[in-house]
Amino acid sequence: VDAQGDFELLRARPGSRLSVVHPGYVGQQIELASEQPALQVALEPLTLTVTAYDQWTGRAVADVSLCTGEARCPSTDHKGGALLQAVTLGATISVTHAGYHAPDPQSLSYDGQRHLDIHLAPRELLSTVRDAGNGEPISRTILIVNGQILDKAPDGRYRLPDPTTPYTLFVKSPGYKRAEIAIGPDTRLADHEYLEICSDPDSLPCVDIALPRFAVRGIYANFGLLNWQKDRMLELIDLVDRSSILNAIVVDVKSDYGYLAFQSENPLIAEVNATIEMRLPLEEFLALCREKGIYTIARMVIFKDSPLIAARPELAVRHPNGEIFYDREGMAWADPTLEEVWEYNIAITQEVIELGFDEIQYDYLRYPSDSTSLEVVRALVYSIPSTLESRTPAIQGF
Repeated sequence: VDAQGDFELLRARPGSRLSVVHPGYVGQQIELASEQPALQVALEPLTLTVTAYDQWTGRAVADVSLCTGEARCPSTDHKGGALLQAVTLGATISVTHAGYHAPDPQSLSYDGQRHLDIHLAPRELLSTVRDAGNGEPISRTILIVNGQILDKAPDGRYRLPDPTTPYTLFVKSPGYKRAEIAIGPDTRLADHEYLEICSDPDSLPCVDIALPRFAVRGIYANFGLLNWQKDRMLELIDLVDRSSILNAIVVDVKSDYGYLAFQSENPLIAEVNATIEMRLPLEEFLALCREKGIYTIARMVIFKDSPLIAARPELAVRHPNGEIFYDREGMAWADPTLEEVWEYNIAITQEVIELGFDEIQYDYLRYPSDSTSLEVVRALVYSIPSTLESRTPAIQGF
């Protein structure tokens, strides 16, 4: 046929079969009639309906551009659907959307099928943290990916990184259960109790994080119990396990006297030599609590720390005459303004996190005040003179 679709058949005999073929249309077989001076052939275009879905939520995705090399590239509607006409057999469908990765081209080759479903992987995920009970957004939340705290976007939501690269997402909010969510290319909402289809259907790609409320109701076991009374500690673990009210145990991992309940190979910690061997090792304690679903809290006394000062006297709080200050319990204090003191306690904190505690409680996170008189306290010497303006940044800085 020519550019107008016209054709001429020479020596066309009645009864001959005419085969009409075009790569984008349904072919026809026509038997020529006798005395037929003209013939019109109407070809039905090859059509393909496409529906695009979000790989995570299963929701239809609108505004997905679909091209097959033709000038016109239709986009999917609000139901995720689009119609491609006059598709050439063997053609590859090009799929583009600003919020999603392009699928593997090999999976989008047209071989005459009437319908094609496309599942799109998000480039990032918009996320709102919600109360699992009432669906309301939770304002005080911390999201951590690969050790980095995520900031909220201007619209109040979080932008989670590309889920095609595996990572672990930690979500924490006061009064709610902490969530640890494995994210990856094969993740589905049904795989995780904390993930839900986002409440705003027009903001794909997105997924909401639903946290159940969690109130800690615990008992406190001091350093001496952990150190000397293993049987009593086992009784207390059993008490919490059997209780209809209790669900947590607080234990000293760095005691009021600065001693540690675990060994460390970190030189910063090991040189202080503050470890006491426990009758009930922390690893065993944590394993028992995990087995029984008990929430574990590690208590750390921070700046009251005689073992640190014995090993590093240059870090001590001192009297004006240069002597090391000891409080009414005979305990030395580390200078809260010194970053070396911060780093020692941060190193311990990191070890406690690695042990597997659910939460850490800092105590004695302050300047010393326990002495024979207020005048003695006010005269104590620090690397930075003690004023309201200097004390606040020191504590906040740590």
